[in-house]
Amino acid sequence: MIKYFLRFLPRFFILIGLMELFSCTASREVVPLNWRDKTVNLEFGGPLTEENFTPYPVPNLALYYSYGYSKKVTTYAGAFITPAIEGVY
Repeated sequence: MIKYFLRFLPRFFILIGLMELFSCTASREVVPLNWRDKTVNLEFGGPLTEENFTPYPVPNLALYYSYGYSKKVTTYAGAFITPAIEGVY
């Protein structure tokens, strides 16, 4: 049992790392999409910041795509556009 656990542990951390890497958008599908349904979403928003006692919005763009793999499974991929435009990625 311990040998199996130790053999599984590195795969678990790789899976968690991949989940963190590829789950970077703010929204997800609440209800799974039907088979072969597709959605493309562009989100615009962001926090307010203050400089010299004047509040102004910081733009934040996110783009993501969802695909209905089956009636119960929806896959998605997404990214923040603003850091890519500013050269942070």
